[in-house]
Amino acid sequence: MQKLNDYCTCEAKLNGDEFVGIRNNGCLEICFPAGYFKNDAAIAELDEDELRQDIMQLFDVLSDSELIEVHENSNIIGRDVEKSSSDFPMLAYVNLLRNFMEYGYYSEQEVVFRQGGSGKVDWNRTIKTLRPDVVNDSVVYLDPVTRQTDNNERELISLIHKFCVWDAAKRIGFVFGVDIQEPPALDFDYEMFSSVLMTKASKTFHDRTLVIFQDMLRIVEYLGKNVSDENVIPNEFYFGVNSFAPVWEAMIERIFGTERREDYYPNCGWVIDGKNAGRVEMRPDTIMKVDDKIFVLDSKYYTYGIDGRTLPQSESITKQLAYAEFAEQKIGKTVYNVFLMPYCAGAVTAENFLYPFKMKYLGYAYSDWKNTDVAKGLVKPYHKIHGVLLDIKNVMQNYSKSNAAQKQFANVITTANKKGP
Repeated sequence: MQKLNDYCTCEAKLNGDEFVGIRNNGCLEICFPAGYFKNDAAIAELDEDELRQDIMQLFDVLSDSELIEVHENSNIIGRDVEKSSSDFPMLAYVNLLRNFMEYGYYSEQEVVFRQGGSGKVDWNRTIKTLRPDVVNDSVVYLDPVTRQTDNNERELISLIHKFCVWDAAKRIGFVFGVDIQEPPALDFDYEMFSSVLMTKASKTFHDRTLVIFQDMLRIVEYLGKNVSDENVIPNEFYFGVNSFAPVWEAMIERIFGTERREDYYPNCGWVIDGKNAGRVEMRPDTIMKVDDKIFVLDSKYYTYGIDGRTLPQSESITKQLAYAEFAEQKIGKTVYNVFLMPYCAGAVTAENFLYPFKMKYLGYAYSDWKNTDVAKGLVKPYHKIHGVLLDIKNVMQNYSKSNAAQKQFANVITTANKKGP
């Protein structure tokens, strides 16, 4: 079996491939976002257990619906690249394999209680539920409650579980080192599998067992949608995004966003023959308020912090100036402008990181058409659009809201704004 490291890359974007996630289009591949590792050579040197944790982190981020679904430019893809939404149940596959590795194949002995018939007598249920008969001055139970086992259903649910584990191992078993060569005893049968699983799920009250059934149901539903007319299940699958930029934007919003962005939308439009002929909203990515200061943040999934090549250009700079000027006019507070871009802290060996997300100040952008004459008092803090780099791995590991990070970030910007021309 190949090493786990051989399936992974973080250089796809640098080579023009924007996909981030896991895919099998004839070749299994896990694509990390650019900057998560220094390069592919660094991945090759990683311990497999450490790399496995990073893969799980990637899957967790891509499974976070709040990061994915609310962004119209995001594209979680399923079986075909053209699909705009995914039904691939990644977490169900992961959970099923993890459970299998810890507990083995699922098996049960379904116990049915019946009055009369063969089987071991359950005296506790008999005494609680039945009135005894008196025969020859003795108290007897003529038809006691007995315990009976449904062997057929027990075996069927075990076989369905084995099928689902086999399918999971075929798709993502390489991540966990699970390789199941023996094919399942059952062929895929959507109607039977789903019926049995729904029945079993409705009857169980054991939390772990219920989770197993629910994960199996999600897998069966996915297979049912993708199986061919000849009942052939394709090996190809995709789980990821065609562009990681909206995910980066959503994580930054989660960490630093404090204000409703809709309140900071400037509008543009046309008037033709005295009538409005359409209006377009300009949308800043994130608005952060700390104390009495407003920070307009633009999350740029650019590679400057990774390869030193791509920085926000004049269009983005001009938009930031417009956003900030609108915010100042609307609320009358001091406004700052920031571009937030990813980088790989693992590529920096001599750095002493003092700030959350291994934050690094880069510099600032400016526009010479904005008056920067200090003597006239016309310079605004937002005339400088500051560039800040965040370690993408740290962001993905903890993208929850952080008041401490917001305050330290604000301090970095306000301090930098006082320096230089």
